[in-house]
Amino acid sequence: MKNFLFVLALLLCSTAFAQQLPTRWDELSAVEWPAALEKSSQTCVLPIGILEKHGPHSPLGNDLIHVREIAARVVKNEYAVVFPDYFTGKLTKPASSMAPSHCPPT
Repeated sequence: MKNFLFVLALLLCSTAFAQQLPTRWDELSAVEWPAALEKSSQTCVLPIGILEKHGPHSPLGNDLIHVREIAARVVKNEYAVVFPDYFTGKLTKPASSMAPSHCPPT
């Protein structure tokens, strides 16, 4: 009887401290994927950001950094699956002009 109560308590504690489904698609296992789709009502978020120069003070992926943070905050309020970040952009100058002056083109 004592062993039964111990096993029962262990099972109850393990479900109480069970890890929640990750929101990021790349952190889900294949087994968790159907449950994540059901929990999110098949809602997925695709963070899209532009790679562009913002001057010497900001990173090229500045827009995507903001979108990634917004997606992380949104899924805290309502569960959705967040797909990996998607970069987009357009170079209007030759790649050699984008390099710092001390890095000659190859």
